[in-house]
Amino acid sequence: MSGKNLVLSAATKTTNWKRPDLAVHAMKAPLEEAVAANESILPRNTAEVILRTAVCVDSSGNFIRTVHLPTGK
Repeated sequence: MSGKNLVLSAATKTTNWKRPDLAVHAMKAPLEEAVAANESILPRNTAEVILRTAVCVDSSGNFIRTVHLPTGK
């Protein structure tokens, strides 16, 4: 990593759902690893990375697409 400090956060609720703290904590290490491994694709002035993306799969577990879940922040 470049040594740049970034705030990592996760969307925890919308008007339709609430993500439990247990799930947020479980995502911490994978998010830190993913950001470190992909830091070069972040815009230069990025100060915070907010986890709001969902991977959609079908009933067989096949990837459909990744979608952004806006929270209004």
